Amino acid sequence: MTSDDQQLINELAMLTDGQIGQVQSLDNMRDRLAAFINELAANNFEKLVGLLYRIDVNEAKLKLMIVQNKGTDVGYIVADAIIKRQQEKLATWTQYSKRNDDIPDEDRW
Repeated sequence: MTSDDQQLINELAMLTDGQIGQVQSLDNMRDRLAAFINELAANNFEKLVGLLYRIDVNEAKLKLMIVQNKGTDVGYIVADAIIKRQQEKLATWTQYSKRNDDIPDEDRW
C-alpha cells in the first residue's frame, strides 16, 4: 500500500469517526464505507447528508451517478464518490504543499 493510500484511509477513518474500523486496503475501505453509508441511509439519513456536505461531495453529480448506475448498491456509488473527492483533496493538498518549499524562509508567513 502506498503512503497516499494510507493517508486516504486515515482521512476516511477520521471523517467517519472511526466507525468503519481498521482497514488494510482501499478495497476493504470501500466495502466498509459502503456498509457504513447504507447503515446511515437506513437509520440516520441526516448524518449521511451532513457527512456528504462536510466532505463536499457534489450533490448533482452524485444524483446523476445513482441514476446512471441503477441496480448497483447505492452505498458503493456514494463510497466511490467520497473516495474520489478525498483523493482530489489530497492531490490538491500535495500540490500546494510542495509549492511552499520554493519560497525562501524570509518570505514565508
